[in-house]
Amino acid sequence: MYIPTGAKTAKARNIRRNPRVAVHIPVPWPLVPAPPKSIQFRGRAEILPIDDSSANEALEHASFVMRRVLRGLLERADTQTWGESIWIHIQPRSRIETFMVGVPSSTIFRDENKALLHFDLPARNRIEE
Repeated sequence: MYIPTGAKTAKARNIRRNPRVAVHIPVPWPLVPAPPKSIQFRGRAEILPIDDSSANEALEHASFVMRRVLRGLLERADTQTWGESIWIHIQPRSRIETFMVGVPSSTIFRDENKALLHFDLPARNRIEE
């Protein structure tokens, strides 16, 4: 996972101090006022320059709209306040956990324990702690 940010942000400062991170991604329901579905994992983060080839290659796999929006944001970034633009690369540790993602609502209503899923990463993709 690659996240663009500024070199002076709290995210960047925290990663410089301790590269171990926890990531939580809320996934809102379309048109339903309910708690969001979510994806979460722990991992290790590293700071990369904005011209990093791996990060920019990953960006090429995003939708046209996402690429255009991100590039526009980077062009207009307030470098005085937030510092130069950088990438944060996050590698999940060993397991990705989800809540209500990929599970039909009817299943969740019958048994809420089925809303919790996890996916173990293949050994070649795991990072050591």
